[in-house]
Amino acid sequence: MSSETVISAFSAEHVARITGLTPRQLAYWDSVGLFKPSLSRVSKGEKSLRVYSFHDVVGLRVISVLRKEHNISTQKLRKIGHELSTYTETPWSSLKLMVCKGEVSFIDPATGRGRGVFSGQYILVPIIDQIQHVRRAAIDLSRRSVEQIGLVERHRNIVHNAHVFAGTRVTVRAVERFLAAGYSPAAILNEYPSLQKEDIEAIQREKSKQAAA
Repeated sequence: MSSETVISAFSAEHVARITGLTPRQLAYWDSVGLFKPSLSRVSKGEKSLRVYSFHDVVGLRVISVLRKEHNISTQKLRKIGHELSTYTETPWSSLKLMVCKGEVSFIDPATGRGRGVFSGQYILVPIIDQIQHVRRAAIDLSRRSVEQIGLVERHRNIVHNAHVFAGTRVTVRAVERFLAAGYSPAAILNEYPSLQKEDIEAIQREKSKQAAA
């Protein structure tokens, strides 16, 4: 695995960028039980919150490929997911799937051989394995643009609307506490590899302004 930071919690918007699905599709698939995120909060009068794990995104990427490249219907995917769930709780990301003439197969964990989901027959066809694709996309999402360095932002669904450094989930308050405790910028950057020295300097400048006011 790369030494670069890989996102482990994804918003619906992140998932849409990686999988090619839409937030509306994700919400629908959650409601009909095709694919539920690791964390979901849907309440009347409140904005729905869906947070997806890395393995969730891998599974959704696999489903997206099956839908778009192999024309497998949502109804059939639901049946496939139900059948595969007898082998693992995360079939779309834990099992290696294969497709031959519209028939989905998988690598049987017990035998290591490919078999049809419904037919049970053993076959050999190319494997759909999206883990590396999602890992690369997750790393890309982790990278910050030059414009984000030294900036602070707030978003409703990120760290409970706290002030964070742009492009990260690191709160300004956390860095302020380290500075107050006497940590050097280098020590703080060691704790938070996604930050840059310009981020720390921006907070130090702001603190100096407040002290001088």
